[in-house]
Amino acid sequence: MARQGEGRQSKPKAAKAEEAIFAGALAAGVDQGPKKNGSKEPSELHEFLFALQAMRSGDFSVRMSGDHEGIFGKIADTFNDIVAASQRMSKELDRVGEVVGREGKTRHRVKFGLASGAWSEMETSVNTLIEDLLWPTKEVTRAVAAAAGRLAQDRAHRGGRPPAQG
Repeated sequence: MARQGEGRQSKPKAAKAEEAIFAGALAAGVDQGPKKNGSKEPSELHEFLFALQAMRSGDFSVRMSGDHEGIFGKIADTFNDIVAASQRMSKELDRVGEVVGREGKTRHRVKFGLASGAWSEMETSVNTLIEDLLWPTKEVTRAVAAAAGRLAQDRAHRGGRPPAQG
């Protein structure tokens, strides 16, 4: 794992959930590997817990090591894929916020590169939100352009003379 940090939470609910994860993993026969510092918990599960806590806190740079084998290796790879997808989404939202929101380049949209399920639905939702927020601006621009066009036509019909004052 690239980062370790947070200690155990003292919440009874969190402790029960942690015990259930450990018990379930042990019952499923997950290879426990070497124990760290005399810990009774499997080292892989300990690493997984730290990685999950980091991700929950918004640290999308955390990764689990790639040297695990068997079912835990698959769990680590899947976790790393999920956290990498979350990191890409975060960066893409930052990019679109800058380009559309601050620079005013209203044709840009998010592209998460995740084409299935809820990932795709989130991309569609964000892009729909951008469209909905830009719609009033587009309509005002269209109306102003139409009015300017009519004024230019009227002026051309009068030979470039301003309207008569009355």
